[in-house]
Amino acid sequence: MADIGWVSLVWPIPLCKVITQGFGERPDYYAQFQWKIGHSGLDIRTRTDGYPSGIGTPIVAARGGTVRHAGEHFYPDGRATGYGIAIELRHTDGSRTLYAHLSKVRVQKGESVLAGQHIGDGGQTGNADGPHLHFELWVPPFTEQGVWGRRDPTAYIEEVTFGGVGIRSLEPEEPIHQERSLDDATCTCPPFIPEP
Repeated sequence: MADIGWVSLVWPIPLCKVITQGFGERPDYYAQFQWKIGHSGLDIRTRTDGYPSGIGTPIVAARGGTVRHAGEHFYPDGRATGYGIAIELRHTDGSRTLYAHLSKVRVQKGESVLAGQHIGDGGQTGNADGPHLHFELWVPPFTEQGVWGRRDPTAYIEEVTFGGVGIRSLEPEEPIHQERSLDDATCTCPPFIPEP
């Protein structure tokens, strides 16, 4: 895989830093899709004090870039990917970030966005067993069978800072952490293979 060096990502949900399914988890389940790495991204809780249902929680761009896709997510042959309403951003170094299971997009294909900009709202579209954000980092090349450029986004978070307009910042002492409860949602969708 290509090395993109140190990439600083902004945490995509300023109001919540709880991971409900980590990168690489459940490899036995994802093996049925010929997926080598287990879960291909992070599932992040969208339920917060201001958004108790988890629907409508502000989602921000983890890096500046250009909107490559915004809306229902489909394979090139027209089949739904399971990501539901999603946003895919392309960054200047060729890497991409994906934000899935949204209820609403707030950007358009071709639009330039800044890190921390409000790009969509949390939801439960596609193959999701409840409201959450499925977040992925893709690093070229996207050709390795069963991996397709996926990297663990948590490895690229230098420090969690938020600069989105109208988004409340979290206090610095609120660490990113992983936990599960019976009402937390996760993905059940097969991974998507990105086009070059």
